[in-house]
Amino acid sequence: MHFNALRCETEDDTVILFEDECTIRDYMAICATWFLKGQQRKIKTYGQHKGVGLFGVLEYKTGRVLCRPAIELNAQNFQAFIEEKVFPAYAGKKIILDMGLLG
Repeated sequence: MHFNALRCETEDDTVILFEDECTIRDYMAICATWFLKGQQRKIKTYGQHKGVGLFGVLEYKTGRVLCRPAIELNAQNFQAFIEEKVFPAYAGKKIILDMGLLG
């Protein structure tokens, strides 16, 4: 179903949520750096690739955002996000959850 048709057909007890997840890195990746010949700088690297995952949803009608950090982006943490954040926030409502498929 096309998104505009879906939006028009939703009832007051239905919310449309757009879900996404991302990884926030605690370091800067260096791809390429240019220095004048003979003036190269030493750049310290610490060999650690720490970061945190973030699950989030955006409610289409109100712009409300819910998010939850996670050590790993996996199915168990996603399910915990849905059960602990999303379901309680929209208790008693029907939820349409777009995970990038409506485009």
